[in-house]
Amino acid sequence: MTYRLADLVDTPHLRLEVRAGADGLDRPVSWAQTSDLEEPWSWLAGGELLMKNGCTLPDASRGQTALIRGLADKGICGIVIGLDSATPELTAAVVDLAEKLNFPILVVPYSVGFAAIGRAVAGGSGDAEGRRIAVTERVYQVIRQSVNHPGSESALSQLSRDV
Repeated sequence: MTYRLADLVDTPHLRLEVRAGADGLDRPVSWAQTSDLEEPWSWLAGGELLMKNGCTLPDASRGQTALIRGLADKGICGIVIGLDSATPELTAAVVDLAEKLNFPILVVPYSVGFAAIGRAVAGGSGDAEGRRIAVTERVYQVIRQSVNHPGSESALSQLSRDV
């Protein structure tokens, strides 16, 4: 089983939210790496999920689009932006670019540490037991959601995908 960005988004305690590029959520995740460098793709191999503090996200459209284009061109599977009080808004241009490239931009509340995301990726992509735990957690979440919203047909499709 390949661990995908969709698996991370479906992990409730991570509280990840998709801001753009949802069509790319089936990308496999090989590793999760933090970097606040201006050109982090120069130090990555491809397949990683980049985790970046919001306060280091460029304010301007040009800087945001250069970041996403550089990551996508290098084969990075997506970016997680940690939201804090200094996080600038994503510009319309970067959202449009991410949608066009199917490049997932995820955001996470400041209260969720990057270490939790890194552990989820390492556990999900590494050993079978970690994957089983992640799948079990998602199955329970789907069951809880279906109890709260009976009649949802998406619960069965989600369960069939996970199991």
